[in-house]
Amino acid sequence: MSDNFKKCSSCAAINDVIFTNCSYCESPLPKIDIDAISTDDLIMKAGEWVGKSTEELIEIHGPNANEWTGKDIRKFTNGEIVGNAEKYLSILKVRAKNNPTLSITVNELSEKLKANKASLKKSSKKSNIIWISGGVVLVGFMLIMAFLETEGGNDEQTKLDNTELQIEEAIKDKNYDYALVLVEKLNWTYEPNKIGNRELVIEYDKKRNGYRTTINQIIERNK
Repeated sequence: MSDNFKKCSSCAAINDVIFTNCSYCESPLPKIDIDAISTDDLIMKAGEWVGKSTEELIEIHGPNANEWTGKDIRKFTNGEIVGNAEKYLSILKVRAKNNPTLSITVNELSEKLKANKASLKKSSKKSNIIWISGGVVLVGFMLIMAFLETEGGNDEQTKLDNTELQIEEAIKDKNYDYALVLVEKLNWTYEPNKIGNRELVIEYDKKRNGYRTTINQIIERNK
């Protein structure tokens, strides 16, 4: 079996190596040593998820997919897509510490992911304007309220971006205990019950879990 995927022993579905449970039947997946996965395979999978990050929603089909019942059809929200891309990139960033060539590739993928997120956000704003101009009063009102909250949201985003930079620096310095402390601060706390914040709460939950898993794996390898 190729090292760039996990095969579910329950439903035979193919899953990404970073997944711990099957996307379709939720059965536990076999454990794989991340170090055994080639850098090329990690780059390929990171590129796939980065490429999908322009989509708000995607569907993947398992071996027994049924369009009528929805069985073995998995939907990924944009937050999940971005989260998967970032998990692969976080692994690659650790490998790229002493590899200038790999660092260039990782930086390019990271910049592409950032651009895709910005593009999707801009596209969503344009869609919102169309809704307002179409006379959907209730939706327009809600969007205006969200707009008024943008400053607070931007402050929260800046804070979390800085925290991620600190985490990556701590990993590079092999200060893994401090990195784990910083990881616990990756929480979107800016009024998650308000419109537009739910996806961010989910996204940062996935980021936090991804960083935590990666760092703990590094700690285990260094024992």
